[in-house]
Amino acid sequence: MKKVKSWIIGIMFATVLIGNAQTVVPSAFNYQGVLRAGDGTAIGVGNQQVEFKLYNEATGGSAQWGRMYTVVLDANGLFNVELEDDSGSKLSDVSVSNPTLCDGSLLSVVSTAEGQLFIGITVVGDDEIAPRQQLLSVPYAFMAGDVHEARTKFDVHGPLSVDDGAKVAGTMQANSMIITTNGWQTTLGVNNSGNLTTEAGLLVNGNAAITGNDLYLNNVTIAADGALDLVHVYGTLKTEGLIAEGTTEMLSQDAPATTGGATIGGDGSWEGVANDSWTSIIEAQETDGMVVIELEFQSNNGKSGEAHLTLTQNGVETTFNINVYAPDKIQHLETLPLPKGAYITAKNMDPHNTGVRFRARFFPFGL
Repeated sequence: MKKVKSWIIGIMFATVLIGNAQTVVPSAFNYQGVLRAGDGTAIGVGNQQVEFKLYNEATGGSAQWGRMYTVVLDANGLFNVELEDDSGSKLSDVSVSNPTLCDGSLLSVVSTAEGQLFIGITVVGDDEIAPRQQLLSVPYAFMAGDVHEARTKFDVHGPLSVDDGAKVAGTMQANSMIITTNGWQTTLGVNNSGNLTTEAGLLVNGNAAITGNDLYLNNVTIAADGALDLVHVYGTLKTEGLIAEGTTEMLSQDAPATTGGATIGGDGSWEGVANDSWTSIIEAQETDGMVVIELEFQSNNGKSGEAHLTLTQNGVETTFNINVYAPDKIQHLETLPLPKGAYITAKNMDPHNTGVRFRARFFPFGL
């Protein structure tokens, strides 16, 4: 057989670089070339067995993919072949230095290639034609760099940079997702039809702002590095359960037996002072407008003492300092604007007081 060499007329590289989008971009590429004899003369019309291999190096190295095709030459030696996984014949162990790598798919070899890819061409019976040709981008490959749609799995093996918003219609799972910005504000937005779900923790080092929709939380811990842990509520804080911190209780009319509870016209329950910093939260469920709160102090176990009691309502504190002598009972009436569903806090402010107990009840204004 005559020695032959190849002049490359053109190469069109149209390999799919993402997901399973074969309906849009073909998963093969077309290769055209000219085969001539070593002296440059035409070989003539006929068939030639030609091996095509992909390498990571311009010379040497192991073939990453390979197929053998029967190419048909015209009178000028021109041939055309479509390289893909489902055509041609897999190369034998004798033909390549690493046949296992040649078993990989064309898509995986191209999409995971680091750096450059080169195509090596060998006419069966001759040495590989030198030099190998580097594969360059063509229109389809440029479009693959500007992905519009991935119909199934989409793997990113490096950083993913999104300049103008990332939209996820289904579920987005991440072991760790850090959102940073070079500007003044970073925003993680979830629209009305979606949920932001975390099975581990959501750490917010700055401010967390929720506007327009409800925030559903099963368990919330609020902590700070400083001495004070503060929660600021600008508006209405509504709860249908308990808000608890330590031994603090939220008391409602539905639980009249709870220590410190109060009902309209009811007797209430005595709040002892075995814990000298007790706090009771008293709810006015059936009132709407001005109310009269009756504060009743009585000596505890026959002991005298001084009641230092602070009532907090709508952020305004009112402190009562009342001396109680056994076995006296002192009542104090206070008129407060208390809308329906609002709360007041009654707190013992005297850490040395062990002789006073407290209860309260509400009356509609004017009764």
